[in-house]
Amino acid sequence: MGAGRSRALRAALAHDGPALVDVVSARQELAMPPKATLGQALSFNLFLMKAVMDGRAAQIVDLARVNLRI
Repeated sequence: MGAGRSRALRAALAHDGPALVDVVSARQELAMPPKATLGQALSFNLFLMKAVMDGRAAQIVDLARVNLRI
């Protein structure tokens, strides 16, 4: 992270009140909860199966590359 961006983030976090921080992330980046439930795991598995059966296996490969840093 550049020095300017680091200063801007520190300023936003130190601000007494709401602050807007624009963050760029990978499109397929997964947001993980602190504790994953069995229901969440089953839903994710269902998404994976549907994507493969729908011919979107490339999307799954992209998801793995982004989140597993392959």
